[in-house]
Amino acid sequence: MNKKLLITLASFIGIISTFMPWFSFMGYSLNAISEEFSDGYFFGVLFAVILLISLFQPLQEKLGEKKDNITIIVAVIILIFSIAEIITNKEMLDYGASLGIGIYVSILSSGFIAIYTIYLKKSSDSNSELKFDKGKMMDITQKSVGVAKAITKVAGKATKSAIGEVKKELQEKESQKKKEDEDRVQE
Repeated sequence: MNKKLLITLASFIGIISTFMPWFSFMGYSLNAISEEFSDGYFFGVLFAVILLISLFQPLQEKLGEKKDNITIIVAVIILIFSIAEIITNKEMLDYGASLGIGIYVSILSSGFIAIYTIYLKKSSDSNSELKFDKGKMMDITQKSVGVAKAITKVAGKATKSAIGEVKKELQEKESQKKKEDEDRVQE
């Protein structure tokens, strides 16, 4: 079996995860690309980058040794942001929302891609040691954390907005029900 096939499948499954429910709240489900929660485009694009790298030989040849590092970095970014989505939406979870299958699939797919690519990279090296430039990795990590914080703020505002809309809708239904009850009593 082609070793890269597993990465291709995991990235394809990751793309599908953006269409699955990430959060469920009072009968409503939010997938990663819903109107209220549109971070899924970001996740979908990153999974598509991994998919393209794993599928297209000319791209692999052009990237050379960098393809594995790019795959690892992109997978770790997806993993970090998926976990950040859970942390950011803690308030929604406190109100009774639950995590959906999509966020679990995203975390598992990105984690698998990162770990499996590291494993393949390590097994292909003749001296079995990973060669990462610590300075570059720290720089990338710091930049990723900055971007994650910015996205976390935006996602938090979107979540509060979604919760507000659900509350508003529930209040409208409740007031409508009271009005209907009052109308029945008057009849």
